[in-house]
Amino acid sequence: MSMVEYYDKEEHVGFRFHPSDQELILRYLGPKVAKRSNKEFELDDKTDIYAKEPWRLTHTETNFFEPNEWFYFVKLTQLSENVTGKRMSRKVKGETCDGCWKPSGKLRDIVLEDTGEVIGKKRSLSFYVKGESNASGWTMTEYYLQDGGLFHDQVLCHLKGP
Repeated sequence: MSMVEYYDKEEHVGFRFHPSDQELILRYLGPKVAKRSNKEFELDDKTDIYAKEPWRLTHTETNFFEPNEWFYFVKLTQLSENVTGKRMSRKVKGETCDGCWKPSGKLRDIVLEDTGEVIGKKRSLSFYVKGESNASGWTMTEYYLQDGGLFHDQVLCHLKGP
């Protein structure tokens, strides 16, 4: 059952998706990486999140998310092949303009509250239109599952519009 089908039922009116970082890793990204279906609902896969300007992406329209806010599973292999060292290029060759997703902070740990164990990482990014000095107002947080010190190519992206 998709997220939209599950939460468009009358009994869930007024419910909004607002998970903690820990919940995003344990309840959504972990099962996705392990190829286990989520018993509650599945977040959508997105194939073009790094290929188009964020305002040109198609989004699931539902009252489940806050306005101008979405969550998607994305494969890191969708990033540009221009990888230098440990930095990945998130350049967007768009239809209306070119731009890029620039990190706006360091890669931060996501830890289990009770044990302090690192279970994942997250990175915040802002979208910049080429030639503009200020960010566009579009932000994204990428969540990575960390398993035994290794990262997986499946990430969960939390996208917010202005």
